[in-house]
Amino acid sequence: MRYCSLNSLPVNVFANLNKLEFLDLSENPNIVPTLGVLVHQKSLTTLRLSYMGSLLTDIPNAISGMEKLVELDLRNNRIRGVNNGQFAKLTQLKKLILNNNKITSLDPLSFQKCDHMEELYLHYNLIHEVSAILFSAQSLRNLNLNGNKFDTFDKCTVANLLAHLQMFYISSDAFICDCRLAWVRELSMAFGSRVSFSGVCYLPTELYGESVTSFILRYCSSEDESFESCNTISSTPPNTKTEHPTEVLNRSFINSAQISSLQKDLSSVQTITNVSVSVAVVAIVAFVATLAVWLTCFFKRRNRETSKRRCQGHVNHGLELSERGQGERSPEGLSSGDNLYQNTDGMASRAPNYEPLRKDGRGLKQHRGHYASSPVVHK
Repeated sequence: MRYCSLNSLPVNVFANLNKLEFLDLSENPNIVPTLGVLVHQKSLTTLRLSYMGSLLTDIPNAISGMEKLVELDLRNNRIRGVNNGQFAKLTQLKKLILNNNKITSLDPLSFQKCDHMEELYLHYNLIHEVSAILFSAQSLRNLNLNGNKFDTFDKCTVANLLAHLQMFYISSDAFICDCRLAWVRELSMAFGSRVSFSGVCYLPTELYGESVTSFILRYCSSEDESFESCNTISSTPPNTKTEHPTEVLNRSFINSAQISSLQKDLSSVQTITNVSVSVAVVAIVAFVATLAVWLTCFFKRRNRETSKRRCQGHVNHGLELSERGQGERSPEGLSSGDNLYQNTDGMASRAPNYEPLRKDGRGLKQHRGHYASSPVVHK
């Protein structure tokens, strides 16, 4: 059904085709919104959805359940990335074509379950970095990474991949030509024609436009130019009678490259963890500080209200006493502040005054019910 100018796919268009194995819907861009009807096509072994225009920006979800799929063609679309889990059930997949898309990143576990994959085409995308663990399937034979946006490439990753690849293509027009790429000059000597590494230097400016395989840097060491640093001692001694020396060397490259890749992945995880912990600590400190400020304001406000109520109580008590004193005036119009005393009959009367001096020169002094004699001095 390639290039049929289809406008859509009806829901039951393939409902009775339970034995359909080969389906080509390429160059029908209008059917992209209705590709979900393919979810029930469990018998497909080959599916081609190339040249679907700008609407196909992600790998269709309907593909994830096609467990019998052997070949998948998604070339010349606008797919932006490959995520972990999209090919988890495609355990029989042998050929995956994703060239000429807009892929910028690949999840390190994107092809973890594809144990039978033999051909993977990712050329002419926007990929700038790959991990050795990404292509760890020992069944992989052909890998094409031409025309991507690599600025450098890890030599141990190359050694790891060339341990089982028959053909490996790498090229970029954005290479930074420094000592990290000095090993390229020894690549053909180490691995022969099984690898094609090409491209031009983008930086430094004095090497702009030069071939990545011929640039010369005088300060690079011999270790930078060789693959010896990728070689590790294998825990299993090689059987030189049955194994070719190249196979032994390649096996050691696998171990070192995997270790290098795992170290990089662990470093990334550690960085993300440190950032997450820092953010969490800042959030907790901010929360505690906010809580402390709120509690301080709360208790200050409560203390002010308590003090205000106490002051109001004292004022009310004083007014009450004043009113009570005014209400206790005597019938003769005397206030409670006058000099009164209580006699034995329980009646209030005015305090007695001092009596005048007697003729005998002695006088009695009366004050608040007490009497005292005082001598009189005559002149």
